[in-house]
Amino acid sequence: MLTHPKEVEVLLGLGLHSVKYDPKKSVNQETAVAGEEKTLAAKPVPESPNLPSPDVDGSSDAPDIYLQFITERKQRRIHFLNTRRKNLVKQEQEYKLALNQVAGVMKDIEAGNEKGMEAADKLMDHVVDVMLQDTETIVHLMNLSEKDNVTYFHSLNVSILSLIVGRKLGLSKSELHELGLGGVLHDIGKLKIPKRVWLKKTPLTKAEEQFLHLHPQYGVSLISSFANATKEVLDVVFQHHERCNGKGYPQGLEDEQISYFAKIAAIADVYDNLTNRGLEDRFFTPHESLSFIYTRYKDELSREVTLTFIKCLGVYPPGTVVELSDGSLGMVITTDQAKSMHPTLIIYDESFSRAEPLIVSLAEEDNLRIVSSLRPDQISADAMEYLQPGRMVGFFVGSLTTPLKTP
Repeated sequence: MLTHPKEVEVLLGLGLHSVKYDPKKSVNQETAVAGEEKTLAAKPVPESPNLPSPDVDGSSDAPDIYLQFITERKQRRIHFLNTRRKNLVKQEQEYKLALNQVAGVMKDIEAGNEKGMEAADKLMDHVVDVMLQDTETIVHLMNLSEKDNVTYFHSLNVSILSLIVGRKLGLSKSELHELGLGGVLHDIGKLKIPKRVWLKKTPLTKAEEQFLHLHPQYGVSLISSFANATKEVLDVVFQHHERCNGKGYPQGLEDEQISYFAKIAAIADVYDNLTNRGLEDRFFTPHESLSFIYTRYKDELSREVTLTFIKCLGVYPPGTVVELSDGSLGMVITTDQAKSMHPTLIIYDESFSRAEPLIVSLAEEDNLRIVSSLRPDQISADAMEYLQPGRMVGFFVGSLTTPLKTP
C-alpha cells in the first residue's frame, strides 16, 4: 500500500509509462469516494504539488530521491536485523550458561550438598540483575533432543517466565529472587521418581500417576534443610500443582490458600509444558498455548496472573508463524505489550534475501491483520526453511519501564 506522499512522489518522478497494481490489496475506491464525497465537495481542490518530472533526455533528480528512499529503508532493516541477531546471540549464550549451572545445582542438591543451593542463589542474582534488565529481554528456547536434559531445560524456563511475570506484577528484587529460585527448583522432587514415569508419553497408570503426584513432597524434603530455602521458595515447590478451584494436588488447596508465588509458577509451568513439550499427539504453538490456558484453565489458574502472563508475552508470542489477511505468511519476532495484536513480523517473500528479509510492523499497516496462527505441519518446507521458526521460538519482552523496588 502507498501510505506516504513521498512514495507517490518517487513513482511520479521515475518517468514510467505504466505501473501494475493489485486491486485486492487496494482500498475499495467506491467506498472511499462515498465516504469522502461530502468532504471533497466542501473543500476546494488543492493545487498539485511541484513534483519532479523527467526531462525529455531522461535527466531528473527523481532517481536520486528514489535511491535515497530505498537505501534508507534497507539500512533501517539491516540495522534492525543486526541488532536483533546480536541480542539473540548474547542471550543464547546467557541461556546456555544458565542451563549448565542448573544441571550442576540439581546434581548437588540431589546429593545433599549445600553448595547446590548456594550456586542456585548466585544464578538467580545473575538472572534478575542481567537477563531481566535488557531493553528487550530475550529468552531463546530450543527444543532439546536429549531426554536427560529436559528437567534442567524446563526448570530454567519456568524460572525465567515466572520472573518476567513477577516483574510485571511489581515484585521487589528480593521477591523476584525467591520467586525465581522456587521456579528453578519447582520440579526437583522428580529426581526421586524414575524417568520412565515422569517422561512417559503414553497415559500413566493410576499407580504411576499417584507416584508422580508425590514429587512436590519429595522436592520439599530435598531442600527444606538448606538455610536459603525460605518459606516462599518451599511454597512454590510444594504448591505449583495446586489449582484455584481446589482440584490440584497434593493438598487440594483453593484460591486464597495458595501462595501468590506458586500461582505465578503454576502458569509458567503449564505454558512451558504445552509449548516446548506438548502432548503426544499434538504440537501447541505459543499462541495456541496461551489460548488453551485462557480457556481450559480459566477456573484453575489465577485470572490476574493469566492476564498478566498474556500481556507479557503478547497474544502472538515471538516464534509464532501466522497467516495474514493478504494471504502471506509471517513469523512474529517482537511484540509490543501496548499493541499485542499488532506485532512485528518477518514476511515469507522469496524476492527478499533470507539475510535481509522483509520486516513488517502491523502497528503501521492499517489494512493488514493476522488471520490465524499456524503449526509446522501447515507450513510448506520452503517457508519453514526461510522463516526458521525453530530457531526463533522465545519471548521478547518490552523494556522495563519502572525500576525494581528495594526490599
